[in-house]
This record gives sequence, C-alpha cells and structure tokens, in this order.
Amino acid sequence: GDGLTGEPHCHVLAMLLRGGERVSRPVFTLRPAQFPQHRCHAMKILFLHGFGATPGGTKPTFLKANGFAVCNPLLPNDDFDACVRIAQAECGRYQPDVIVGSSRGGAVALNIDSGQTPLVLLCPAWKRWGRAPTVKSNTLILHAEADEAVPFAHSVELVRRSGLPDSALIRTGSEHRLIDPDSLDSLLRAIARLAGSGEEKGASDG
Repeated sequence: GDGLTGEPHCHVLAMLLRGGERVSRPVFTLRPAQFPQHRCHAMKILFLHGFGATPGGTKPTFLKANGFAVCNPLLPNDDFDACVRIAQAECGRYQPDVIVGSSRGGAVALNIDSGQTPLVLLCPAWKRWGRAPTVKSNTLILHAEADEAVPFAHSVELVRRSGLPDSALIRTGSEHRLIDPDSLDSLLRAIARLAGSGEEKGASDG
C-alpha cells in the first residue's frame, strides 16, 4: 500500500534497553525512493567517532543495521592532527557518499578535505578542536538543545558563520550522545536529505 511495489524497503530496527531488558522496535523505514542516486544498502558512510569513543558504537552500528556500508576508523584520543590524517586517508581510500562526524569527530570532519561529499555533524565540537571556522553548503548539523558537553549555541554560531539556512540545524535529542530513537531517526532523515540534494546538484551540473 506504499506505491513502491517491487522496491524492497531497507531494514530499520533499533535495539534499545528498557529496565535491563533488550527491546527491539522499528524506528524509521527508509525506502530506496528516498535515495535518488543510491540504493540505501549501497551507500557508503565514513563515520568519525568522538573523543573517548571507539569504533562499533551505537550510531555506526545502527547505520550498519539499516543497510549502509560504514567505515568507522579508530581515532586516537591524544592526537587531533593524527585523527585528521587518518580521516583524510580513509576519505580518499573509501570514497564515502556521506561523512558523519560525532562531537570531536565532527571537528575532524571539518578539518579534512572532503571535496563535494556531504557532511552530517552531530553536536560538533568545532570550537574545542581544529581550526575550521565554517562548514560547506552541503552540511546538516544535528544537536540537542540541552547538550551538556557541547553548547547548542556553538552550532547556531557555526550555521551563522557559514551562511547556511536555519534549516541546516536540526534540533533533536535530549543529551550529547544522540542515541535516542528520535535522534537516530533524524540521522537517517538527514542522510536521505543530503543524498537527494546531491542528486539534484548533479542533475543541474549536467
């Protein structure tokens, strides 16, 4: 009844913990039509984790569970320049369709040469790490207004400095990690939105 006969839906399932019990619940069903240029199962994501995190966290695992191919390199805690070098090398090797950077990983994403690859930044800690004062036009930022680690106002300032529309900043979640169902849903929607924008840009470029 969705008008997409013959087009399989991409599988979406979030695993949550409730009272110590592992609970499975659907969060958001992505359809291939939302990704004009790519099948969602074929899209490649370079995920840059935050300070103190390691590969295989909740968000990259969630993206993999939704059918994305995810490159999630280990970024050292004590050397930001090394993080940038690692991310730059992986970007060149992996050729991702979208780069997702979380917290310090968002700052890493800002400080690499990502060409025309879209960015999704999750509570980016750009004032604490790196030297990039602005983001490129095909960037979306997700941030919780009650973020206790990186002030929401920092993302407001980043959007303003970069000349982006207000719609580039998406308010979601209730704390810094953005691992609640609504935030994970917003992450998927942001990727879908950027994938569609990329297709439109490619069409206009001829």
